[in-house]
Amino acid sequence: MATLHSTQSFETGQTLTASALTNHVVDATPLPDFIAGQDPLTTPATADQLMINDVDGGVSAGEGKVKKITIANLAGNLPATTVASLTVNGNATVSGTLTNVGGITTSGVTVSADVSVGGLFTASGTSILGGDVTLGNSGYDVTFSGPLAGTIEGTPTINLTSVGDAAGDAFLLKDASDSNKLKTAVGCLPKAWACISTKTADTTTVAATVSRTAGSTTATVTYNAHGFKVGDVIYLDNGVAGGWYDIKTVPDANTFTITTIATTALSSVATQWYALTVNGSGVSSAFKKSTTDNTTQINFSNAMANTNYAVIATFSRDDGVAYGATCCNVIGETNFDKTTGSFSITTNYTSTPKSDGSIMFTVFGDLA
Repeated sequence: MATLHSTQSFETGQTLTASALTNHVVDATPLPDFIAGQDPLTTPATADQLMINDVDGGVSAGEGKVKKITIANLAGNLPATTVASLTVNGNATVSGTLTNVGGITTSGVTVSADVSVGGLFTASGTSILGGDVTLGNSGYDVTFSGPLAGTIEGTPTINLTSVGDAAGDAFLLKDASDSNKLKTAVGCLPKAWACISTKTADTTTVAATVSRTAGSTTATVTYNAHGFKVGDVIYLDNGVAGGWYDIKTVPDANTFTITTIATTALSSVATQWYALTVNGSGVSSAFKKSTTDNTTQINFSNAMANTNYAVIATFSRDDGVAYGATCCNVIGETNFDKTTGSFSITTNYTSTPKSDGSIMFTVFGDLA
């Protein structure tokens, strides 16, 4: 069976000229049987070579030229191809970026690639795309790049990291007044909350020492593992003039400094403050002026971001008969900033057992 074909033909008895013989060889092309008759190669290597008709690099316009190419070079330089539809039978692997996926009518397609769905959102990782371009329950990261025209349905799993509240934090809300669109609301998150007992029995008298160099207004207070930070406010009694002091510096875990008016020398003179137990979040400490005073000083764990804040506070008194709730007022002081690091709450009633009760309060920040 012939394996070559030539444009030249010869009759019996015809004189064979050199040019005809040359044309017969030059014009000869292999027939399919030429390839079919070769030994099969089931596992080609990347360096193996193929013959290819280079239609753009021919000897003249419109003519091809046979060239060689390796399998690796062929695979790495395939031309871009766009198809109107693609039917896949069996398993297929999609790598790179799959864009403009729409109109999927099967029960689900697993894509191990970055996927862009109609320019609306992208999914990174292994994603399951179902009918109507919905996302299944596999592990994927979705980034929305445009407004959602439809609804979000199903039961997607959302894993979020727990973080502390900070300025600018916002809730994700459904706005029923605007076609149930998702929106953010800033300023709704509580920045601090606590329930603080003001009962005399729950007030701890803390003993410490205070020292001051003659002529200086800086006094150093020593108390092991004091837990204070710069800006905290406490009421000091004895050793220095009784009053509220904001902490200026914290040299180490056992000392902190305050600013005093007097400049006389002090050497490890006894002083004290009155600490309350804090049960809550966002509050580092709370103090009283005395065991029977009805003013409570509260220090934030973190300073407020700005001066926009609101406080909801309720004092419950226990006079042995019943609890009665009364509003509390936030009062200002001149020697420290109540809006950024701390504030005071004073009950506005004068019943005898004014120190027997507790304060429940919540601080909201970043309110416009």
